[in-house]
Amino acid sequence: MPVDTVLPDVTPSVCPIRANADGFTVQASVVLEAVRGRNTIILDVRPADYYQGIKTNEARAGHIPKAINRPFQEDIQKLGTITSLKSPTELGVLYSQLIPSKKTSVIVHCRTEHQASQTVFVLKRNFGYENVF
Repeated sequence: MPVDTVLPDVTPSVCPIRANADGFTVQASVVLEAVRGRNTIILDVRPADYYQGIKTNEARAGHIPKAINRPFQEDIQKLGTITSLKSPTELGVLYSQLIPSKKTSVIVHCRTEHQASQTVFVLKRNFGYENVF
C-alpha cells in the first residue's frame, strides 16, 4: 500500500464534561476532613497485608488513619471455576455491621480504584447506600 507523510484534515469535536462527572473520586481535602471528623467511614478494601504495611508498592506503607480494612476479596466466593459475589443476605449483614446507616458517608479506598469500584458497586447498587465515594 502507498505511504505518505501528509496529515489529514481534522474536524474538531465537542465533548462536554459535567463538573464532578465521575461521582467517585474525592479530593484529598475531603479525605482529610473525614480523618478529622466522625461522620465519614474510610473503607480500605486492599488486602490486609497492604493495609497493615507488611507489603507495599506505594510511597508510604500502611493505611489512612481511622480507615477500616475490609478486603474486597471477602465479598466474593469461588464455586468451582466460577467466581461470584457472596449472597446478598451474607453481604448485607457484613456491611450493616461496618456502616451504621444507609445515609452514612463512606469513602471506599484502594490504590487505583479498581478494587474499590467493586465495593462501591455492591454498596450503592446492591444495598442502596446513598453517600458512597
